[in-house]
Amino acid sequence: MENVSGIYKIICLKNNKVYIGSSKNLRKRKISHLHELRLNKHLNKRLQNAYNKYGEESFRFEKVMECLPEELLLFEEQIIKEYNSFKQGFNLVENPTQNMLGYKHTIEAKNKMSDAAKNRGRNLGSSKLTNEQVIEIRQKFFDGERITNLAEQYNLNRNSTRKCVYLLSYVDVPCEIEGYNKMLENIKKDRENGIRTRARGWNHSEEFKEKFKKAVSKPSKKRKLTEEQILSIRERSKAGETYKILSKEFGVNQNSISRIVRKIIYYDFE
Repeated sequence: MENVSGIYKIICLKNNKVYIGSSKNLRKRKISHLHELRLNKHLNKRLQNAYNKYGEESFRFEKVMECLPEELLLFEEQIIKEYNSFKQGFNLVENPTQNMLGYKHTIEAKNKMSDAAKNRGRNLGSSKLTNEQVIEIRQKFFDGERITNLAEQYNLNRNSTRKCVYLLSYVDVPCEIEGYNKMLENIKKDRENGIRTRARGWNHSEEFKEKFKKAVSKPSKKRKLTEEQILSIRERSKAGETYKILSKEFGVNQNSISRIVRKIIYYDFE
């Protein structure tokens, strides 16, 4: 990250969720984010929980665009909507400040936002696709491909992919697949009845559920770490050492380190 004013994004490589933010100094903001995450004190619980679960190496910081300090909130609001990072990402609010609610942008500002979006390869909140790609995506969806997989294949976010396959975007590209509209109607009816025909996985039998319940209810094995090690982990994490370093040294995964630090496990050691 550079010492410039602009918009940035934090990407979780494990689930492709995104956090959109803005700062007058992108480099300092990145350092601030990492410091709070490593101490398990980040105010954004969505981001902190994902960090604790997947580890620091699963996150990437990227500059989206540079802009003037007085333009930060304007562009941040737009890009949050582009990535749908409020509903499907890590952002906790859709509008970066309450003062922006009801604000009407000037024609000049709107044109500047539109040009910036085009330069990023996006058009009104969805990635630009050729007519051929739109037809391919819809055909694959009709053949049974899941939205998550299609989003990965075409470098889209899930919301943009969903709008494409449900004919809510790219409406100028006619869908000539026989039975497509009927398929969408059936999916809608199934959802109204609580059935997710496109959901991953299957329903386990009652016998399997009972066996699984017994298996996970067995007494846990003997503790792997000593009280001295537990206290050392907490003290060193408090001093700023990363979960990754502690994980390697003590031979446990980063999720376990996080649970130890937060006293979810070994809570009787003080």
